[in-house]
Amino acid sequence: MAIYRNFFIDLWDEDDILCMTADETYLYMYLRTNPKGTSWGIYKISFRLVEFHLKLSHERVIEAFEGLIKKGKITYDKATKEIGICDWFTHNFQSSPKYIRSIEKGFQNVDSQNLKDQFKDIINKINEYEDTIDSGQIVNSTHSDTDSVSSKVNDYSINNSSIIRSSTDIEDNEKDKENYTLIAETWNKKMENTHISKVKYPFSALRNKLLKEIIRENGIELVLEMIDKVSKSDFANGKNDKKWVISFSWCIQNSENFAKIIEGNFDYKDLRSKEQIANSKKYANRD
Repeated sequence: MAIYRNFFIDLWDEDDILCMTADETYLYMYLRTNPKGTSWGIYKISFRLVEFHLKLSHERVIEAFEGLIKKGKITYDKATKEIGICDWFTHNFQSSPKYIRSIEKGFQNVDSQNLKDQFKDIINKINEYEDTIDSGQIVNSTHSDTDSVSSKVNDYSINNSSIIRSSTDIEDNEKDKENYTLIAETWNKKMENTHISKVKYPFSALRNKLLKEIIRENGIELVLEMIDKVSKSDFANGKNDKKWVISFSWCIQNSENFAKIIEGNFDYKDLRSKEQIANSKKYANRD
């Protein structure tokens, strides 16, 4: 078992990380680095152990687990108590023959047929690569050859729909794409004269998924109303004690954040201190 895991520092700026709650981020990092982990990204772990290591309540752990599953970061088989990290090979794939063989052997020891089915294309690519090793084709291969295999496995772990989407998800249709475009254009236009960052379009798969869920629950008109409220909010624009500025990712991160904006929690408020307000009224009464 490896005693360390690979991390790229730009991981913190990825859309899917930015859209996580604090507990989801904490749990995700733990699941990638805890001592129960394997070099193939599938392993057994108990909730009790997670709670003990993270010092979180059972309820918070379960909520974070469900959030990561919904966001397509992990998959879990309750029957075998095995977890699969969907983008494991994005950061951990190596093209060495020894590593390839260890992964192939590891997949054979996975009990969950559901996880095997979800990761089957990755398994097949690894098996194909192992065949090239056994046949001796790898002996005369160049470094770029092995890099290309790594790239293919990494690309699959990021993009393949059987892993990052649940079986109930449906491909985006033309109406969905029109909505995403309208949201991006409206946001960027409304935020032109604010300190709030504009968004890049097309959106990532995760942002599309989050927006699709918000539109399904609230309708496109309410999403546009949310954007309008954000653009007019002094608080969201940094006029608060912590100088915090809202972001697009925060707005669509979950239904709770969305509801806070719609319900007026970020509408204009007099941000002056009580003393300043009192003095203002005092001078006004002199007239």
